[in-house]
Amino acid sequence: MALSFSAFLGAGSILTLGNISLNTYRRYVRTSVFERVGNDGKTLNDRIWQFAGDLRSSIANTVRRGALQGRQVTDIQREVKKTYDNERWKIDRLIETETMTGYREATALGAENSDVVKGVRIVDHPDGHSHHQTHECYKYARADEHGMGKGVYPPGTQKILQPHPNCRATLHYVLTEEATENA
Repeated sequence: MALSFSAFLGAGSILTLGNISLNTYRRYVRTSVFERVGNDGKTLNDRIWQFAGDLRSSIANTVRRGALQGRQVTDIQREVKKTYDNERWKIDRLIETETMTGYREATALGAENSDVVKGVRIVDHPDGHSHHQTHECYKYARADEHGMGKGVYPPGTQKILQPHPNCRATLHYVLTEEATENA
């Protein structure tokens, strides 16, 4: 029976895992969050600049339209606030998706480079979603595609790194038999 545990505990701390140290894991997180190129060919920085440009255009259009219509400044300010509030979900989605994907990628990278990890288990977190059963992470967490157990995948399996936007699933290390015997 293989032992499984979470790659990060609390505010991103990690247990030393064979030859993988806390500093190595932090470097993996930094690389995974800031340098990762997504399926769309963009990095986090690219996505932030795109969002900022879109938000800037929306606000500029709101101010321009209000000024051309001769509206009062307070009315224009209210419209700009509405514009920002309507875009807020994009900020939240960007932060959540990029951060969790970065953690999953760092965990997988740690697993690939560890001498005591044989796989990673994807653990889904429903967080009250009424349609959680339709999420890819839900399906992956219950599948045994590699004969390693439900939700267990080889560390380099790409599809478990970013199952869907806003995914809160985490990856847990599954240790080798030797590592569990010596624990």
